[in-house]
This record gives sequence, C-alpha cells and structure tokens, in this order.
Amino acid sequence: MNLDSRCVFIFDSEWHLLARSENCIDSECLQNIFIFEDNKLIGIKGMPYTEFREHILEADKKNSTFFMRPKRRHKLKKELLVKISPLFGKSPLSMHSGPSHTCIDLQTVDLYYLETTRRLADTFRLTATEKLVLSYLLYGMNSREIKEKMDIGEPTLRSHEQRIRSKFGENSVIKTILSALKIENNVDKVIEMDD
Repeated sequence: MNLDSRCVFIFDSEWHLLARSENCIDSECLQNIFIFEDNKLIGIKGMPYTEFREHILEADKKNSTFFMRPKRRHKLKKELLVKISPLFGKSPLSMHSGPSHTCIDLQTVDLYYLETTRRLADTFRLTATEKLVLSYLLYGMNSREIKEKMDIGEPTLRSHEQRIRSKFGENSVIKTILSALKIENNVDKVIEMDD
C-alpha cells in the first residue's frame, strides 16, 4: 500500500458521486472509506452518523477540514485528513440553494507530514539527514526513538537539531514550530473513528 495516498471525490448537491481521482482505485486505505447506497454518499466508515451529518453533509457550504483517527492504534487503519470544499456554479438540474458540487479531498496523514517536511526542507535548505530528523520530529517521535531509528548517538542527534534550529532562525524553537505544524492544530475538528 502506498503510504502517501490521496483521493479526490466530486459529489453533486444531493451527494451522488460524480467523479473520483484514478489513484483511488489503487489505494486500499482510501477506496472503501465512504459508504454509498445507489451511488449516494450515506456515511463514512467509523464515523457515527450524527457526526457524519453534522460535519460532512451539513458542512458543504464552507471549506472545512477534519482529522479522522482510530480510537485505538491499528496498523491497518490510517489516520486521515478530510478537506471539504464547496464548488459553486450553475446547476440547472438542482433546486439546491448551496454549492452545485462538493469536493472531498481525502488523504493519509502520512502524506500531510511528507508534504510539510518537503516544504520546510526546501524553504530552509535542509540536508537529507536534517530532513529525516525533522520528519521524525513531526511524527511525534522522541529523542530515544529517533536515535534508535537512525542508529545515532545523543551528540549526533543534538547536532542535527542545532543545525535545523540555526537554519530556521536563531530565535526559533523547534518544538514551537512542530506544534504549529501538528495536524491537530490545523483542522476544524478531530474525529475519533470507531472500530
């Protein structure tokens, strides 16, 4: 399975599926997240219907972003970022007063952190090793876990972190930056998915 998966779905005003990106067919963790009945979106697996109605069906008039995570860690269940965007335009077939279509961009959290790490590495010209350390920090790994993963000692890790800090700016604090980039701090709602 591809760890950096993303699928885009387009729905009409009545939540009938009109189109989806081709990569959805290959993505095991994303292709079956939606529940359909006669091609109409009626639910999201693991999300209670009341939350689905409130946060998805009734949120189609404005941009909104949700972080969906399993209540318990499970290697087969992925944490997902769900972005909902209304698409306004003329739709002669619909009596709906809101947007004529809605786009749902569904991606794994791995992709969010991968893109964030790439952006920061490019902006601050991080080396491959500094980029790796930054990605581990973004994922929330502690120093012990990073040292084990990279097979390095404490002085080497501190050196990498110091170089990252110096490239970010002398007044920056890595923990503050990482906290600002955490997905939980960049979404409208965190939704715990049932098993």
